[in-house]
Amino acid sequence: MASRKTISYWLLGCVAVVTTLLLILPQLIDSDTLKAKLQTTVETQIGGQFNFQQVELSFLPRPSITLRQVKLDIPEQVQGTVGTIQLYPELYALLTGQVHLAKLILDSPEVSLNLPAVDTNKEEPPSTLTFSTLQNNLTEVLVPLAKAAPNLALVLNDGTLSINQEQQTLGLANNLNLTLKLAAAPHTSLQVNLQLSASDVTLHRDGHQSIIEGLALNGTLRADEKRISLSIDNLALVRPALQIKGELKSVPASPGFEVDLQAAGLDVDEIRKMALAIAGDTSPVKEIFDYLRGGTVPQISFHSQGETASELGDLKNILIKGHLQEGAVSIPEIKLDLTEVNGDVLIKGGILEGSGMSTRLEGASGSDGALKISLIEGNDLFQLELILDADLGQAQKILKRIVGDPAFGQEIDKITKLSGNSTGKLVLGNSLNDINARVDITVSNLSANCQGLPFPVGITTGQILFAEDQVKLKDLNGTFGRSVFTGLACNIDLQDVLHLDLSSGKFGLVLDEIYPWVASFEGAKESLKGIKQITGHLDLATLSLKGADDAPEDWQVLATGVINDLSIEKSQSSTETELTKDDSFNKSVLTEKSPSVIFDVEYLSEQLQVKQLTVKDQYSDANLVFTHNRDEFNLNFTGSLHHETLKSLFIDQQFGTGQLEGDFNVKVPLVKQALPVAKGRLEGKGLVIPLPSGEKITIEKTELTADGTLIKADASTVSWNDFTWSPFNFTIDFAQDKIYVKVNEAKLCGIDSTGLLTVDGKKLSLDFTLEGKGLDVASSYSCLTEGRVKMTGTLDFSSQISAQGEAENLINNMQGPIEMNFKKGSIEQSKLLARTLAVLNVTEIVKGKLPDLGTTGFAYSLITMKGAFEGEKLLIETLFMDGETLDVLGEGELDFGKETVDVELLAAPFKTANTVVRNIPGVNYLLAGSLVTIPVSVKGDLADPRVRVMSASSVGSSLLGLGGRIIKSPLKLIETLTPKKDDAKK
Repeated sequence: MASRKTISYWLLGCVAVVTTLLLILPQLIDSDTLKAKLQTTVETQIGGQFNFQQVELSFLPRPSITLRQVKLDIPEQVQGTVGTIQLYPELYALLTGQVHLAKLILDSPEVSLNLPAVDTNKEEPPSTLTFSTLQNNLTEVLVPLAKAAPNLALVLNDGTLSINQEQQTLGLANNLNLTLKLAAAPHTSLQVNLQLSASDVTLHRDGHQSIIEGLALNGTLRADEKRISLSIDNLALVRPALQIKGELKSVPASPGFEVDLQAAGLDVDEIRKMALAIAGDTSPVKEIFDYLRGGTVPQISFHSQGETASELGDLKNILIKGHLQEGAVSIPEIKLDLTEVNGDVLIKGGILEGSGMSTRLEGASGSDGALKISLIEGNDLFQLELILDADLGQAQKILKRIVGDPAFGQEIDKITKLSGNSTGKLVLGNSLNDINARVDITVSNLSANCQGLPFPVGITTGQILFAEDQVKLKDLNGTFGRSVFTGLACNIDLQDVLHLDLSSGKFGLVLDEIYPWVASFEGAKESLKGIKQITGHLDLATLSLKGADDAPEDWQVLATGVINDLSIEKSQSSTETELTKDDSFNKSVLTEKSPSVIFDVEYLSEQLQVKQLTVKDQYSDANLVFTHNRDEFNLNFTGSLHHETLKSLFIDQQFGTGQLEGDFNVKVPLVKQALPVAKGRLEGKGLVIPLPSGEKITIEKTELTADGTLIKADASTVSWNDFTWSPFNFTIDFAQDKIYVKVNEAKLCGIDSTGLLTVDGKKLSLDFTLEGKGLDVASSYSCLTEGRVKMTGTLDFSSQISAQGEAENLINNMQGPIEMNFKKGSIEQSKLLARTLAVLNVTEIVKGKLPDLGTTGFAYSLITMKGAFEGEKLLIETLFMDGETLDVLGEGELDFGKETVDVELLAAPFKTANTVVRNIPGVNYLLAGSLVTIPVSVKGDLADPRVRVMSASSVGSSLLGLGGRIIKSPLKLIETLTPKKDDAKK
């Protein structure tokens, strides 16, 4: 408002000067008097200093007054100089006795306008310029102007205009030329035709500077009671290149103000500098050019309207239409820069919109783009849609930065050496404060390494969709190492824990490549540890997988397919292969060289169901159905299965050379209210059953029959290690919460082994009786000792064994007595006895009188052993041998777990005592009729014990007491008669 008044005062001052000169001309002839009166009159009118060096009056060719070297100084408002001022009165008015100024020419004016400082502490209500106020302001200028110069022509040649504020230059125009033609009627109308040009204009505002070159303006101002308008016929700039046409109008009706402009040839970057230099960091200029950073606009239109002049600058009232070429659009809030932008631009209602856009985004090509962004403070609307054509390496970087989700970033960082092409749609929005990214990409010829995968992944074609926390894969076709897949569809949830939902896909999997990777999974290591390798080719027609990445044990898997040339190689230490929850799948398998194997397996949340497992070839035709869930365990087998079939599937198979056939079903409820039941018949020949320990049970021939809760089993021969039970008959009785296995008939080495095994959950208990009378020692005892001892004679054997605990601890808890009595035979092979005889034969008292077990047998009339089992140990309470040349009495223990022996013996070579007494003087006196005994210790490895003669003082009282009870004769421990060097190393 203050600057407008300053300019008005300056114009009125010029008119006052001219009018005064014309009025006093007839009375003033003397130039000095004229000069003084002019100076005084003007200074009074303008309130400042006015001075000129010379005044000239001319009548030809027409009356005029010329002022030379004019100076003007209105303190704090206007300062300037003018080379010459020429004033021409209107001739017709002069003839009628009136003075009207017709033309005013100013040559080389240099004017400086000083705008008042802005008082930042003073709160002023914003000025409201309406049609009426604008009309009143024009009237203030119109009335005196219409009186003094109703048809004034103002010409300004080669001028300089500087506009300043607070000692800072806001604008500077050089070589300024102005032609202004006025046609005014007091209180009725006004028309001003304007022509303006300047060689250059320099603008400064809020740190921004812009230089305008080659300014040219043609326009007309019209004002009357019904309308005020400014028509711009042409506004042209050489630099920045610009051409504008249009109109600004104001009317009493609504809207009070309207602006319509059309421009051509805009350089956005140059216009941006100029606009910021004119308007500074104020709305709407700053908001618009915060986003538009470069390019050219061949054509643009601008429209704004409002009730007041100030509302013309309100973004909500502005409508801008244009076409941007090779532009730059920046969204600083999310650090997103679009370059080489081509498309239509619309600013409407404070929203910047782009449509039909082609662009470059961080090296990727974009097309068919659409952009919406709010320019209004407090509104964070943002939408961007763009079709991107990018190298996948570029797309990976763009996605990671734009999406910004940490979980997504972690997952995408797992992909390395990414190459290939992609075309897709990028959708961002709807808020700058919360960018929700949606990316729909079509990929081709993708190649990448993925963390956790042992071989590269290749995708020939497919789609990848990312939306919020979801990644969707659709119709992916490609390779996985040597394996292939087609039509793969998968949903990946990145929120909190990574969730997978693999809904479909066909796979051709190379098993010898896939198996080592699958076997390395933490959840699969234990269950697959017995399998060294699996080869073949698995073609899955369908596949479905659901579950969380960190909980594979809870995965739900369904699949169907075909396996060709299946071969399974088990580890040397392997004994069994289990199907765990995360191994479950639904497959149909058919092989050409191997048997036809069809199976339909499903696992869904704690439920494992083998709907069908069929094996068929020229040898076998068997079907298995299996269900295991929280309520029951159900197994059904029908048909026949031959070892030749298993041999074609398993390398180094351990299932023997037998076969299994029948129709058998067993159902075990896992709730306490129901009992297990079984039904059917099952026959087997030459069966080999691997045990967890690595050992095997071999069944020559067996038959199982079941009806209800009772199963009967008859086996001709059952072998375990070197032990053989023949026959072996038992029954399985299912009772409430327990399973009873009753062994009705079983002979081990001729010994009857009958008893009861009770299964109560994981707890087992057994109670067995072992009994044998008059057994042939040569066969039975050699069988029991696995051939380590060879003897003849007869054997009476009895034992009662019981144990309780879990399966792995059952032997450690074994308890029960054992007694063996051997009669009238000979010992032909026994490392323990051979070592004992060898040690005794070198003593002075025996001196080679005992037999050598390596050449002759050791005859005996009776051997008795009594003891008890305590876990893995056999505690020997009494060991007595009545031999032909030697009697032995002893006690100790055998540890079968450690395979060690610790026994103390009293050896009495009494069969040679008379000979000894006769040949050694004084011995008969020393013995005094007592039985001569030699203490012997047997310790160490059971297969290679260490035997040595003991000192008499080291013999325990329990052994001595045992001798007194068994032999019932005084004992004389021989120690002084043994050699000084004990042959303990034998």
